[in-house]
Amino acid sequence: MFEERYPLQVASYGFVNPWMYRPSRRLSVSIGFGVMDGLRSKFTDTRLAKVEQRADEILAEAVAHAASHKAVREKVERRQAERLAERETQRLDDKDEERAKFICEMADDLRRIAQMNSFVKHLQAVNPPPTSEAAKCLRWGEEHLEERPAALELAGMEKAVHTSGLWVERA
Repeated sequence: MFEERYPLQVASYGFVNPWMYRPSRRLSVSIGFGVMDGLRSKFTDTRLAKVEQRADEILAEAVAHAASHKAVREKVERRQAERLAERETQRLDDKDEERAKFICEMADDLRRIAQMNSFVKHLQAVNPPPTSEAAKCLRWGEEHLEERPAALELAGMEKAVHTSGLWVERA
Protein backbone atom coordinates (compact mmCIF):
# COMPACT_ATOMS: atom_id res chain seq x y z
CA MET A 1 0.00 0.00 0.00
CA PHE A 2 2.76 2.48 0.92
CA GLU A 3 4.65 1.69 -2.30
CA GLU A 4 1.53 2.50 -4.31
CA ARG A 5 0.93 5.91 -2.68
CA TYR A 6 4.53 6.97 -2.11
CA PRO A 7 5.30 8.12 -5.69
CA LEU A 8 2.07 10.13 -5.87
CA GLN A 9 2.70 11.87 -2.57
CA VAL A 10 6.34 12.65 -3.29
CA ALA A 11 5.51 13.74 -6.86
CA SER A 12 3.51 16.58 -5.31
CA TYR A 13 6.81 17.89 -3.87
CA GLY A 14 8.02 18.65 -7.39
CA PHE A 15 10.61 15.88 -7.84
CA VAL A 16 11.07 14.58 -11.37
CA ASN A 17 11.57 11.01 -10.21
CA PRO A 18 9.70 10.45 -6.97
CA TRP A 19 11.75 7.36 -6.16
CA MET A 20 14.83 9.57 -5.94
CA TYR A 21 13.48 11.30 -2.80
CA ARG A 22 14.48 9.76 0.48
CA PRO A 23 13.01 10.96 3.78
CA SER A 24 15.56 12.53 6.12
CA ARG A 25 14.21 10.68 9.19
CA ARG A 26 13.84 14.01 10.92
CA LEU A 27 10.35 14.74 12.20
CA SER A 28 9.14 18.28 11.64
CA VAL A 29 6.03 19.90 13.18
CA SER A 30 4.52 23.22 12.11
CA ILE A 31 1.91 25.10 14.13
CA GLY A 32 -0.09 28.24 13.51
CA PHE A 33 -1.30 30.03 10.42
CA GLY A 34 1.56 32.15 9.19
CA VAL A 35 4.20 34.06 11.07
CA MET A 36 3.27 35.56 14.42
CA ASP A 37 5.70 38.01 16.01
CA GLY A 38 7.80 36.41 18.74
CA LEU A 39 6.26 32.97 18.33
CA ARG A 40 7.98 29.91 17.04
CA SER A 41 6.04 27.95 14.44
CA LYS A 42 8.33 25.11 13.32
CA PHE A 43 9.90 22.37 15.39
CA THR A 44 12.33 19.81 13.95
CA ASP A 45 14.27 16.89 15.36
CA THR A 46 17.83 17.76 16.39
CA ARG A 47 20.69 15.63 17.59
CA LEU A 48 20.06 16.73 21.16
CA ALA A 49 16.27 16.46 21.29
CA LYS A 50 13.56 14.74 19.33
CA VAL A 51 10.27 16.49 18.62
CA GLU A 52 8.47 13.87 20.70
CA GLN A 53 10.50 14.87 23.75
CA ARG A 54 9.60 18.55 23.32
CA ALA A 55 5.83 18.06 23.38
CA ASP A 56 5.36 20.44 26.33
CA GLU A 57 7.27 23.20 24.54
CA ILE A 58 5.30 22.65 21.32
CA LEU A 59 2.01 22.62 23.22
CA ALA A 60 2.90 25.89 24.99
CA GLU A 61 3.70 27.51 21.61
CA ALA A 62 0.46 26.13 20.16
CA VAL A 63 -1.50 27.73 23.01
CA ALA A 64 0.34 31.02 22.46
CA HIS A 65 -0.45 30.82 18.72
CA ALA A 66 -4.11 30.16 19.47
CA ALA A 67 -4.26 33.14 21.85
CA SER A 68 -2.53 35.35 19.31
CA HIS A 69 -4.88 34.26 16.52
CA LYS A 70 -7.86 34.78 18.80
CA ALA A 71 -6.70 38.34 19.55
CA VAL A 72 -6.28 39.06 15.82
CA ARG A 73 -9.71 37.58 15.04
CA GLU A 74 -11.33 39.63 17.82
CA LYS A 75 -9.64 42.78 16.52
CA VAL A 76 -10.93 42.09 13.00
CA GLU A 77 -14.44 41.35 14.29
CA ARG A 78 -14.38 44.54 16.38
CA ARG A 79 -13.35 46.59 13.31
CA GLN A 80 -16.08 44.96 11.24
CA ALA A 81 -18.67 45.70 13.93
CA GLU A 82 -17.49 49.33 14.09
CA ARG A 83 -17.76 49.68 10.31
CA LEU A 84 -21.22 48.15 10.35
CA ALA A 85 -22.30 50.53 13.12
CA GLU A 86 -20.89 53.50 11.17
CA ARG A 87 -22.78 52.42 8.04
CA GLU A 88 -25.98 52.00 10.05
CA THR A 89 -25.52 55.43 11.64
CA GLN A 90 -24.91 56.97 8.22
CA ARG A 91 -27.99 55.21 6.84
CA LEU A 92 -30.09 56.54 9.73
CA ASP A 93 -28.66 60.04 9.26
CA ASP A 94 -29.51 59.89 5.56
CA LYS A 95 -33.02 58.68 6.37
CA ASP A 96 -33.46 61.49 8.92
CA GLU A 97 -32.36 63.97 6.27
CA GLU A 98 -34.91 62.56 3.81
CA ARG A 99 -37.63 62.68 6.45
CA ALA A 100 -36.87 66.32 7.26
CA LYS A 101 -36.94 67.16 3.56
CA PHE A 102 -40.32 65.41 3.17
CA ILE A 103 -41.81 67.31 6.13
CA CYS A 104 -40.50 70.63 4.77
CA GLU A 105 -42.06 69.88 1.37
CA MET A 106 -45.38 69.05 3.03
CA ALA A 107 -45.19 72.28 5.06
CA ASP A 108 -44.46 74.25 1.88
CA ASP A 109 -47.51 72.67 0.25
CA LEU A 110 -49.64 73.69 3.24
CA ARG A 111 -48.29 77.27 3.10
CA ARG A 112 -48.95 77.47 -0.63
CA ILE A 113 -52.53 76.20 -0.17
CA ALA A 114 -53.11 78.71 2.64
CA GLN A 115 -51.84 81.54 0.39
CA MET A 116 -54.04 80.38 -2.50
CA ASN A 117 -57.03 80.17 -0.16
CA SER A 118 -56.35 83.69 1.10
CA PHE A 119 -56.11 85.02 -2.47
CA VAL A 120 -59.34 83.24 -3.55
CA LYS A 121 -61.18 84.69 -0.51
CA HIS A 122 -59.86 88.14 -1.45
CA LEU A 123 -61.10 87.72 -5.04
CA GLN A 124 -64.50 86.56 -3.73
CA ALA A 125 -64.69 89.67 -1.54
CA VAL A 126 -63.80 91.92 -4.51
CA ASN A 127 -66.48 90.17 -6.63
CA PRO A 128 -65.04 90.65 -10.14
CA PRO A 129 -67.35 90.84 -13.19
CA PRO A 130 -68.21 87.30 -14.48
CA THR A 131 -66.55 87.79 -17.89
CA SER A 132 -63.28 89.27 -16.61
CA GLU A 133 -59.90 87.53 -16.36
CA ALA A 134 -60.08 87.86 -12.57
CA ALA A 135 -63.34 85.85 -12.56
CA LYS A 136 -61.67 83.09 -14.58
CA CYS A 137 -58.80 83.09 -12.06
CA LEU A 138 -61.31 82.92 -9.20
CA ARG A 139 -63.16 79.93 -10.72
CA TRP A 140 -59.87 78.08 -11.33
CA GLY A 141 -58.72 78.79 -7.78
CA GLU A 142 -62.00 77.61 -6.26
CA GLU A 143 -61.89 74.36 -8.31
CA HIS A 144 -58.26 73.79 -7.43
CA LEU A 145 -58.85 74.35 -3.73
CA GLU A 146 -61.87 71.98 -3.71
CA GLU A 147 -59.42 69.12 -4.48
CA ARG A 148 -57.01 70.11 -1.72
CA PRO A 149 -59.00 69.53 1.50
CA ALA A 150 -58.91 65.77 0.93
CA ALA A 151 -55.11 65.93 0.77
CA LEU A 152 -55.00 67.99 3.98
CA GLU A 153 -57.15 65.61 6.03
CA LEU A 154 -55.63 62.77 8.06
CA ALA A 155 -56.28 60.15 5.36
CA GLY A 156 -54.56 62.30 2.74
CA MET A 157 -51.57 62.92 4.99
CA GLU A 158 -51.39 59.22 5.90
CA LYS A 159 -51.37 58.34 2.21
CA ALA A 160 -48.58 60.84 1.47
CA VAL A 161 -46.49 59.54 4.39
CA HIS A 162 -47.06 55.92 3.36
CA THR A 163 -46.21 56.64 -0.28
CA SER A 164 -42.94 58.29 0.76
CA GLY A 165 -41.80 55.02 2.42
CA LEU A 166 -39.66 56.98 4.87
CA TRP A 167 -41.28 55.62 8.03
CA VAL A 168 -41.39 51.97 7.03
CA GLU A 169 -39.13 49.99 9.35
CA ARG A 170 -37.07 47.29 7.65
CA ALA A 171 -35.67 44.36 9.58
